[in-house]
Amino acid sequence: MAQYSDASEAVMRSARTITAIVLAALAAGVVAPAPASALDPTVPPEVLAPADGSTVQAGSAVTFRVRTDVGDDYLWVHVSKSSAPVDSCGTIGDDVDLVGLDPTAPDSAESEGTPDVSPSFTFWLNRAGTYYWQAYRIHYPDGCIEAPVRTLVVTGVRPIEIGPQPLAPGDGATMPTGPVAFRVSAMPVDQYLWVYVSKSPQLGLGGLIGDDVALAELKQTTDPTVWAVTPDYYAFTSFWMNRPGTYYWQPHRISGFGDPDGWVEGPVRSFTLMSNPALAPTPTPTPAPSTPAQPAVTVRGIQAFTQGTANDLYLACTKLDILLIDVLPAARGTVWVSGAADLRLKGRTVEILLDGKRVGTAVVGSTGAFQATVRGPSRARRTRARYQARIGAALSQNLKLERRMVAARLTRNGNTFTLTGQVSRPLARRPATIGIQRYSSCQTKASVAVKTVRPTASGHFTIRFPVPDASAHALMYRAQTKVATRPGGAATQRTFTLPRAIDVR
Repeated sequence: MAQYSDASEAVMRSARTITAIVLAALAAGVVAPAPASALDPTVPPEVLAPADGSTVQAGSAVTFRVRTDVGDDYLWVHVSKSSAPVDSCGTIGDDVDLVGLDPTAPDSAESEGTPDVSPSFTFWLNRAGTYYWQAYRIHYPDGCIEAPVRTLVVTGVRPIEIGPQPLAPGDGATMPTGPVAFRVSAMPVDQYLWVYVSKSPQLGLGGLIGDDVALAELKQTTDPTVWAVTPDYYAFTSFWMNRPGTYYWQPHRISGFGDPDGWVEGPVRSFTLMSNPALAPTPTPTPAPSTPAQPAVTVRGIQAFTQGTANDLYLACTKLDILLIDVLPAARGTVWVSGAADLRLKGRTVEILLDGKRVGTAVVGSTGAFQATVRGPSRARRTRARYQARIGAALSQNLKLERRMVAARLTRNGNTFTLTGQVSRPLARRPATIGIQRYSSCQTKASVAVKTVRPTASGHFTIRFPVPDASAHALMYRAQTKVATRPGGAATQRTFTLPRAIDVR
């Protein structure tokens, strides 16, 4: 996006020199003048489209078309926010856009040009308003021959401003308790769509409701304009899909189009779950309690959040048998790797891979944890480097080395947890506060009340919060904040650390 904007600005900055260069080349004989024509060379291009005062929907393309002398070259359109001439040739400015016109195939006397519509929020065809445009040609020896200045009005709301639209459940729908499916409509080019579910319709950070009930990622269906998700369902009475009541949901997408806060929200909708005896959940057998230090089996799923160890929590929400917890830069160009493995793999050797090549090994301990210090990537590859763990045919997820926010350590001292971490550059002019969330299930997180903490000038942060009075064997947390997209900019882009789990019993 930035490259596109920079290139466009460079073209506009040089546009006013084009006329002078072309005229000089014509005068010097470097470029041959256009063939003689029966038409009067002093007659300006005849504007065919768009008509003066035409309107175009925001986000749509517009084609400029003129009729002129056959064989006439160097036809242009200047687009400006002002109708006043600013060029020595007599044309208006090109502070908005410069469009080259080329002959059309059906009629060589007609020339046209259609600027590409950039997905940037700052691109002029995405911004409602009145614009001025003027077609002109360079004709030797007369110089510039300008058509009259026209206006073009961009109206409406650009598609990239419209968030995903809820399809199902319908607003105010009443349904029996049990699995809930969400469907939304969105642009085919959208990515990273999510559904927030909350007990409150109150809008908070960035215009979103909370995710205190559930957070689920939408996936594109066979219809590229429809996205859907049915969050995992758990058959125990305290799970939200089994609890009657009114819930609020809101789809949104994480945007790469330069939105001010990094995402575009859809409207908030509600639905009500009613008791349904036919769907009364069957209690799920609870695994026999195990000693956290020497567990017999890995506890998966929702039971991990009450009966499992820290190692179980890392594996609770995945089908993988081996998972990387984190990869962090270490001393002298090395990287510290930590991970969790299913207890069936204890004692096995773990291969640590850097971009598919082995750079070190570790051994799965009795609790399922493993760690190693391995070779780091070259400086040129740090931003693209990916680490992975492998045991036989079992592979972990890929983790990148450089991220916007990392949680270095989660420790306990009496009744207090301490989480330390780092926010990477570019740093904001005024750093945003650090928040903490606790996982109570694979989809559910709750905010933890903490004192106001901001990163230091180097991006480091330390945040302390109380150990809850909970019966769980282990707890899992993550930190969240907002970061800047450029040095000294505003903190607008939401980011999170990877989860950190800790044994408490």
